[in-house]
Amino acid sequence: MPLKKCRRLSGIPRIKGFKPLALPLDLENAVILELDEFEALKLMDYEGLIHEQAAKKMLVSRPTLSRIYENARKKIAKAFVEGKSILIQGGAVSSDQNSYRCSQCGQHFPFETDKDQASLHCPFCSSEEIVNIQQCFITGCGCCRKCLKE
Repeated sequence: MPLKKCRRLSGIPRIKGFKPLALPLDLENAVILELDEFEALKLMDYEGLIHEQAAKKMLVSRPTLSRIYENARKKIAKAFVEGKSILIQGGAVSSDQNSYRCSQCGQHFPFETDKDQASLHCPFCSSEEIVNIQQCFITGCGCCRKCLKE
């Protein structure tokens, strides 16, 4: 099976997932919604773009976008009907957004330059304990206190 072409994200999701009310979080049986699937849902259902516009933004063909979107809808339906948690993570994606979160104070902040993450400091509390949010979403790293895989 050929490798997926890298899909373009307009930004990183604000959340890592959802869980059904009154049920314990079950990570082993959670539905994984990949970042490109989240982006397709966001562009078409939330922003109201048509397939051609969304495909152009994601740098994929219209048929590819349609497949991504259909897979996302099936996963969401499965989670709703079966009462499963949804984790948003993974996939072959890229984004211009360099967004970080401080592990100490919890503040989010963009970083404009391509500095090495090790040399970054939180602009709010000066902590060096920061997490690249894009990497956290792609890998499901578990390295930050807000990551569901902790």
